[in-house]
Amino acid sequence: MTNPAGSEQDKIYYGIDDKPEFSKNLFYSFQWMFFSLANVIVVPAVLGISLGLTELEIAQLAQRTFLVSGLACLLQIYIGHRLPVLEGAGGMWLGLFISMAGIASATGKSLTILRTDLEFGLLMAGMVLILMGIFRLADKLMVLFTPAVNGTVMVLLVLQLSGPFMKGAMGVGTQGEGINWKAAAISLVIIIFTAVFSTRATGFWRTISILLGAAGGWILAGIMGMAPKPVAVTGVFSVPEVFAWGTPTVDSGVIATSVVVGVLLISNLSAGVSSVGRLTGAKVTSDTYNKGCIATGLADIFAGLGSTIGFVPFVGSAGFLRVTGVASKYPLIGYAVLMIIMGLVPKIGMFLAAIPPFVGYAVLLCIFAQLLCHGFLNYFQVCSSSREMYIIGLSVIFGIGIMFFSGSDLDGLPVFLKYLLGNGFVLGTLVCIILEQLVLPAGRQKAVAK
Repeated sequence: MTNPAGSEQDKIYYGIDDKPEFSKNLFYSFQWMFFSLANVIVVPAVLGISLGLTELEIAQLAQRTFLVSGLACLLQIYIGHRLPVLEGAGGMWLGLFISMAGIASATGKSLTILRTDLEFGLLMAGMVLILMGIFRLADKLMVLFTPAVNGTVMVLLVLQLSGPFMKGAMGVGTQGEGINWKAAAISLVIIIFTAVFSTRATGFWRTISILLGAAGGWILAGIMGMAPKPVAVTGVFSVPEVFAWGTPTVDSGVIATSVVVGVLLISNLSAGVSSVGRLTGAKVTSDTYNKGCIATGLADIFAGLGSTIGFVPFVGSAGFLRVTGVASKYPLIGYAVLMIIMGLVPKIGMFLAAIPPFVGYAVLLCIFAQLLCHGFLNYFQVCSSSREMYIIGLSVIFGIGIMFFSGSDLDGLPVFLKYLLGNGFVLGTLVCIILEQLVLPAGRQKAVAK
């Protein structure tokens, strides 16, 4: 049962503009970092493997991810929605990059070229989001992101990535062609520990259950001699390289798909901002969404420049604020500064990038299990008539069905359609929007009923 707004408000000890004393603010900033580190650590490791990066390149990717994550938060606090909503590496962007890597491999395209295509795709997606915010289109698109659409995005994203994530967690390919049973055993321990701890623990400990699972799995892997050593680097400070993957290249398919995903991710902005607004009592207007869209666009441009993954507002931020009772924006500013410092100190990036890949995949399986259930909860809100059943059912069938197509099945299509239609969660989401808004609009159903 959802608590009324008044009871939620009583749990907030520091409002958005309240400034805790320095020592407390520093602690709360580290608390934000613990909340986000599992995502920031795991995503570069998983993404780097999919894109064919070396250990050194994965470590450098982690360093750039820290830096851009901090910049993205500052952009939102100072020129965006101005709410304490964490900006982090987007799961949908991760799914897009991994699926594109699979399509590229199947069609013989070099991963080196794909990486530079993705840089340009992020730049274009960022430009589109900025223009949408400037011309005040972001808040008008919120009507598209219904529970049916949001549920479809979550469910199809999880289903599309469950195969590669399971293989990664089981260590498939690390020792020959089969399962690496040591890696599989450690992954199972991580999954069980995380599931039990996150459901039994309370307060702050619950918020870092994912981080504890990753750290414990890493230590266990080290004891069993399965943890790689961090890449040695010299120097204390280092500014990450711009376009580290190479000069951006143009691929119409990558651009079209990146722009579509960037626009679809406005749903994260909507959910994150509205939930934090309700929790804190902050006034959320159309300007809030439009300015947030501009800041998210700028963050994607920084991600393209920094050769990293796209960033989105974390929907789970409201839950974090509810648990801690600290909704002040100042700890999030402190967190952003800490992340930027970590991004400028290469030894930190090299150390964190040495997490064994199967540990990262096991942690992501836990995160995506929650995401899948959130998708089902969205469906339960609306799946009460034959109209919604057709919309949801056909969207999921189209999305899952295309996942079973091989790369050659789409031969003959233009490149941009191959990337767009060959991506299950993108296709399913588009089908859901078209069915709900054009083919089976709610207004037409009401008119027929009369």
